[in-house]
Amino acid sequence: MKKGHHYKIRLEHTQTPDGSTPDDQPVEFDFISHDEIFGILEKLKQRPDIEPETAAQLGLGIKLFGGVLLEHRNSPLFSTLAPHFSDFMKALKKSG
Repeated sequence: MKKGHHYKIRLEHTQTPDGSTPDDQPVEFDFISHDEIFGILEKLKQRPDIEPETAAQLGLGIKLFGGVLLEHRNSPLFSTLAPHFSDFMKALKKSG
């Protein structure tokens, strides 16, 4: 078993813009992170430049995208973005 914190994400489409209930199947997946993500989300909620209600979206988005970016860092699709993502992460960590 791979070391790290194990998480499960489940995404459900609960309502369309017209108010109807969609029949999309939920998307669910597991992932592993070296970070304890709930702690990161709590830190993001305390930042004055991030609304507490969007902290989870930002934190999860960064962790999920960052993991894929690292895994595919040698791919031409991701290699041009990696330096910018790194700069963003440094700024986020420095100002927090």
